[in-house]
Amino acid sequence: VSQSRYVCKTLDGKYKKVKLLNVLNEAPLSISAKPKAESEWQLEFHAHWDPVTITTELFTIDEITSIS
Repeated sequence: VSQSRYVCKTLDGKYKKVKLLNVLNEAPLSISAKPKAESEWQLEFHAHWDPVTITTELFTIDEITSIS
């Protein structure tokens, strides 16, 4: 995956957007399904250095005003 984004609300009520670059899943893939329910996927992403350009940042964290 080239990038993965997450949004969270901090304890002081502000929103942060975290973007991981060059991510790979490093844990076993686990998918569970239940009748009449949504599937649950358990993934563990880690950012990795690009072997060609090791000066590229692994992640960015930006403050945003809202989730929408």
